[in-house]
Amino acid sequence: MTASTLRTTLVRLAGAVGMLLVAAPGIAQDDTSLTTLLGDEEPARVGDYVGLSSCANGACHGAVQPREGATIRGDEYVTRVLDPHHRAYEILSSRESREIAEALQPGTPATAMSLCLDCHAINVPASKDRGLFRDEGISCEGCHGPAGGWWNRHFEDGWSHQDSLDAGLVDLRSPAARAEQCLGCHQGEPAREVDHRLIAAGHPRLVFELDNYSSLAEIVHWLPDATRARRNGRRASHGLRAWAVGQAVGLREGVALLAHRADPATSSERPWPEFAEYSCESCHHVVGDGAWRRQPGYAFQGGLPPWSRAHWLVLRPLVADVAPDRLDSLDAQVDALADLVASMSRRAEVATTARTLANDLRPVVTALDRARWTTERARRLIDQLVAERERLLASDEASARQLAFSLQSLVAHLVRTDRRLLRDPMVDAVDDLFETLDRPGFDRATFAAELDDVAPSGE
Repeated sequence: MTASTLRTTLVRLAGAVGMLLVAAPGIAQDDTSLTTLLGDEEPARVGDYVGLSSCANGACHGAVQPREGATIRGDEYVTRVLDPHHRAYEILSSRESREIAEALQPGTPATAMSLCLDCHAINVPASKDRGLFRDEGISCEGCHGPAGGWWNRHFEDGWSHQDSLDAGLVDLRSPAARAEQCLGCHQGEPAREVDHRLIAAGHPRLVFELDNYSSLAEIVHWLPDATRARRNGRRASHGLRAWAVGQAVGLREGVALLAHRADPATSSERPWPEFAEYSCESCHHVVGDGAWRRQPGYAFQGGLPPWSRAHWLVLRPLVADVAPDRLDSLDAQVDALADLVASMSRRAEVATTARTLANDLRPVVTALDRARWTTERARRLIDQLVAERERLLASDEASARQLAFSLQSLVAHLVRTDRRLLRDPMVDAVDDLFETLDRPGFDRATFAAELDDVAPSGE
């Protein structure tokens, strides 16, 4: 057994023992760090990644079930086994991933490609890696940040949450910060992105919505907002607040990535246009029956592929409701950017316009973060989103999917406030939207017609 294999075994064994200690009465537990147990020459530093098992002690995050009355659930380590992020690296060994890798770099397995590892594992330089194992997928530090500066101190008396943030913890209490962290992989950023080359090789096009993806029962490893609010007066950080903020951050980060892709100064060696920015059906459509021809009422320039405005379709009613003074300006900027992207040239202008829009969206993020997310506002926004059906008819499948996710978040909020609404027809109507989206070939007319059924009854 090599030294590396021995260390891997010891780390995992220490994590497993830690998980069992909490269930073993009479066994004393101490705060001896794993680094000390394994005899590392020097302590971990800020920016170092220490590995999943550093969180696994039964007295910390390795409990076999949630602890009553604690400030954290305590079973986070166990819960993540059910989390899709846990299987992120494993997916790279699937047949589909092998085919994608072969199309991109023949002879190179997906499990060895940095392009894949950047989002399917914690892919950091060896100098920052103090116990990571790629087969753990996206583990705790993938979302919470490198723990070297705080993991063995954050439980000390007098150590504050701000101390941890200063030492490298990512502030996931903030919906905006959480959206940025998630979107780095789930939408893409300059250092790691799913571009048209990767999509053409077989990778799914990225779709993400913060509230829905955060609320999947299998990955919830935090205390409910209501519980935290009762204990320390904090505002809700999930639900509608996360949904609204996530939409604004999604558009902001999306146009920032667009600016990077288009800017000759940062991407001079890559081709422009980047086809991932366009609606897929601009090119991928049936041509034999003439359905591709420009239809009456088509809102875009004939012969030019439209830019996908998926986040703006949903964000627009939000801005109209929460920050109406900014709506006309943002509308004009989005239209100008869409025209530039559709031109398939003028890349420097695309980059400048996109950066300006990204900057102007920052106060919108703040306004949405500070807004009060009431049941009345949720009902009003459902009506406003349903009223976007005409814009939807001139849009794409990605926009329809964001709209469906948004209506699901709003309806879920109403159901949480009144469980009787579980029997309301609007719940089934939202399910119908997703069924339509999941059928081969996006039927925008059917989807738009189904929107009318998504409204709480008895109003």
